[in-house]
Amino acid sequence: MADTPHPFTSLPILPLSAALDPATKLQFLQDLRSALLNVGFLYLSETGLPEDLVQDVIKECRGFFERLPLREKERIEMKNEKSFLGWSRVSVIFLFCFGLVYALFKEPG
Repeated sequence: MADTPHPFTSLPILPLSAALDPATKLQFLQDLRSALLNVGFLYLSETGLPEDLVQDVIKECRGFFERLPLREKERIEMKNEKSFLGWSRVSVIFLFCFGLVYALFKEPG
């Protein structure tokens, strides 16, 4: 049975801690599914990840793509993929998406 898409008015925020608690796990999974199917992205809070680790991951990801030769990036460019997954040239949309990815790893406040 397919879900009927629902318009969203705010960024879904899901606490990862709810996935670890048997009392809230089912609701977390339902909310996760809804966010991914109806919105396409979400903010994952209460990850328990140390801020130093988050910053290291961001630094490594950024460094990887800065060092990767343009020819290799173009080989995996999104426009060449049926799934539309892959590398994309820097653009307003890319910068927006990068900000969202960063937000997934950073705790609010």
